Amino acid sequence: MKENIRGDRKLIAIVFTDIAGFTELTSKDEDGALELVEYQRDTLKPIVDKYSGTWLKEMGDGLLLTFDAVINAVNCCIEIQRMSKEVEGLNLRISVHVGEVFQTKNDIYGDDVNIASRIETYSPVGGIAISESVELSLQRKAEYQTVCIGSPMLKGVSREIKIFTIISHDLPKPALQHIEDNLVQFEALPETGAKEIQTSIAVLPFINISGKQDDEFFADGMTDAIITNLSKVDSLRVISRTSAMHYKNTDKRVPEIADELKVDYLVEGSIIAYLGQVQINVNLLDAKMDQQIWSNVYERDLQKVLSILREVSEEIMDGIKSKLTPQDKLRLQQPELSRSINPEAYRLYLKGRQARQRKDQESMNQAQGYLQKSIELDPTHAPSYAEIALNQILMGAFGYITINSRLRETIFGHAEQALNLNSSTSEAYTALALAAEFIDHDQEQAEKLAQHAVVLNPGNSESIQEHAFILGRMGKFESSIQKMEMTISLDPLSIPAQNGLAYIFFYQEEYHSTIEKMRGLLELDPSHYLAKLMISLSLTALDNYEHALMELDSLSQTQANINTISHQGYILAKMEQNDSANQIISRIQQDYQNDPLLEFSVALVYAGMGEKDLSFNWLNKSQEKYGFIYRDKTIGEDFRMKELKKDLRFKNLIYT
Repeated sequence: MKENIRGDRKLIAIVFTDIAGFTELTSKDEDGALELVEYQRDTLKPIVDKYSGTWLKEMGDGLLLTFDAVINAVNCCIEIQRMSKEVEGLNLRISVHVGEVFQTKNDIYGDDVNIASRIETYSPVGGIAISESVELSLQRKAEYQTVCIGSPMLKGVSREIKIFTIISHDLPKPALQHIEDNLVQFEALPETGAKEIQTSIAVLPFINISGKQDDEFFADGMTDAIITNLSKVDSLRVISRTSAMHYKNTDKRVPEIADELKVDYLVEGSIIAYLGQVQINVNLLDAKMDQQIWSNVYERDLQKVLSILREVSEEIMDGIKSKLTPQDKLRLQQPELSRSINPEAYRLYLKGRQARQRKDQESMNQAQGYLQKSIELDPTHAPSYAEIALNQILMGAFGYITINSRLRETIFGHAEQALNLNSSTSEAYTALALAAEFIDHDQEQAEKLAQHAVVLNPGNSESIQEHAFILGRMGKFESSIQKMEMTISLDPLSIPAQNGLAYIFFYQEEYHSTIEKMRGLLELDPSHYLAKLMISLSLTALDNYEHALMELDSLSQTQANINTISHQGYILAKMEQNDSANQIISRIQQDYQNDPLLEFSVALVYAGMGEKDLSFNWLNKSQEKYGFIYRDKTIGEDFRMKELKKDLRFKNLIYT
């Protein structure tokens, strides 16, 4: 007799568990992965029985459990996480949700089952994520402490779901709780009155005396590390690495460099590593007078090289007579700078960071490899985890890799590990901010995380720029432009910084200003892909289709991708050249069949034709596949979808 799939309707606590990193473990050691699953079964079943739970089913490395009482479910999960800490590789994410389900003998069904499974992704590794319905049950019990981590858009869930994590019982803190802890520290410090007028300084690329290529990475990395450390001082304008590197091997005189960068002081130096030792020579110069203020030589065991960064920073601040506020001192008191390092791991970290900052796909793939090896050699180095997280989300934002739940798990796992090791790692907050926007579609959460990255490192041009982009996409244009101008002040020779301001004008629908800024970029870099694309988009928004198409011609020949080709199809459609536009659709379907932007791109061309039914069909396909409309969010609000947004059917789409 066939089982009644509707079953009995019940209100129960639903628990999902999943082993973080299990896919990667399986690819490396299949037998070890299977043994871990068997160990999980043998060890966890007695715990579930102890709390009167039902071991409903196993899904690979994941579990589905049910409980009649919420408190039993929560206590069971706490004990499971306490036990899993003692087992290598059993790194669990757990979710708990209360809802109505249809229960059969071997399974449960209903919307609340889907909600419980989606929430599990938001659990910190080793932690427990709970829905608001569970949190309400815990509010009256003082021993349970929780923190809200937001209301992300959950795939297949139409209503808003607030997600919390439990932070008592020695469970890990999510990023937002680290923010609260940091802010408590900052707010406890005394006020210092009005902010001082900024002193400005540039750290020029250190000279590698040995001439070895690996030492070249090390010399550039130490330059970058000193810049990063100095940029934590709020009253100091520190020129970013991108602009400073323009002067590598330069023969320009100090006053000329100072005039170009508009700085008061310059730092220059040299470095040599030999036989496990490192020697760094540092000079501080009054840039306008071209006079040396002080010079010092630092020699250390290579494992203690980070201590030099702290000493150099302190001596520079003394040399320029800049007063440190209590907040500055707190930022500079980094435990990272007191620890011993694995020299090879640190070298790989520096190579990975430099490769990521080049931002092309090949370099970012290389960065991933360097950083992963760095973590394997030194699993206690917080910045390496943060760099991997930032590299991954930026690759997703640039379209180099697909944004999905697995990518989210990787990004959050690495960022949270960085914060658990050092809660002041600003790059981790920047990575989480971008993930909150591009993956969770939660702009308020993204803005809060991005803002905190800047609080921790107020002179970090990359963090400020990403904060500006988020503000621009939220429509907060005045604040966004202010942040982007600050980025340009810190990074005056950077093409991406100039490009960022043009993007903000585009978000603001100031298309003539966008074109003007992008034309200026093309004078600096005639092959600049984004400048050409943004000029074409702006001309399209101004209904100047013929010139918009001309701007795409060179891109179509040398830098064609799904974005340029679909935009070309949209322009042809607006020019009523439907035969040519249909050929573009065929090309997209043939050449980009595995690209997550496929459905949106086809819908875009049909939107240009005015074929609303066909356009909505393709948008619905995207939503069915990904749970939302997968589109290029870097251009913000897409004017090309304006007509579709007037249609009532658009309200049924998750378009963020």
